[in-house]
This record gives sequence, C-alpha cells and structure tokens, in this order.
Amino acid sequence: MVEKHKMIAGFEHLTYSSQMLKEQWENIFELFEMIINGGWTNRSILDFIKYIRLSKYAEIFFPGSSMGTLLISKPDKGRLNYQRTLAISFDNQKNTFKLSYSDWDTIDKREDYKRAILWEQECDIDELQMKFEEFIKWNKNWG
Repeated sequence: MVEKHKMIAGFEHLTYSSQMLKEQWENIFELFEMIINGGWTNRSILDFIKYIRLSKYAEIFFPGSSMGTLLISKPDKGRLNYQRTLAISFDNQKNTFKLSYSDWDTIDKREDYKRAILWEQECDIDELQMKFEEFIKWNKNWG
C-alpha cells in the first residue's frame, strides 16, 4: 500500500459529521467561483457542485480541489481518506470533463500510480451528473 498524501493539515485530523461535510460543499462552491474566474475550469462545474449540495451525497463525500480539478473522497468513519479519490477535471481544448477514480491501496510502489486508476470516463459538459451516477453504480462502496 502506498500513502497518497500525508495528512498534516488541521482540517485533515477532524472527524466529519454529515453537517460538516455539507458545509464543505458550500465552501467548495465559493472556491470554484474563484477558480473559474482564474480560467482553471468551466462554469458548468458549479451546476454539478449545486447538484451534489442538494443531494444526499453532500452528507457523504468530502470535496477538495487541486489546480481546477474537483476532488471527491469518501471519509472512513468520519475521517478523511485520500487513498480513494474521484477527480473531475475539465479539458479546455476538448470542452469535456474527465472523471478519474484512483485507489492507492491497490499499489505497492508510487511509480505504479497509473495502475491505481481503476475507473475513467470522459464526457460532454451536460453529461457530468449522469457520468457521476454511473460511477456511483460502479463503485458500490460509495453509493
């Protein structure tokens, strides 16, 4: 097993309740408004974040970001777990979203990071919510 990310920040040591997770989705919405203005992603990601905020998923998943990519992980017993992350990024040239799920517990060496990617899909802007639902059906542990 390879540790994807050392958890050293204060917020990474909290135990998240469903209400705390919902608040994080509110915060990530505001952050992505700024990220969009910086040209890092497409405005339609806000529609997806709104969809999550209004669904049961807001109380289950933790949102993050990296360079305009929306990162979604599922806490384990309320504790953050970056080992299994769904990354949603926008390709400006293709005008599409890419969803990529990785599980770092499946590899033994950091160099094998490509093998940690277990599910990938690309979709048009208006298919993002549908592709996310397909991912949830595929990954039964996240549903």
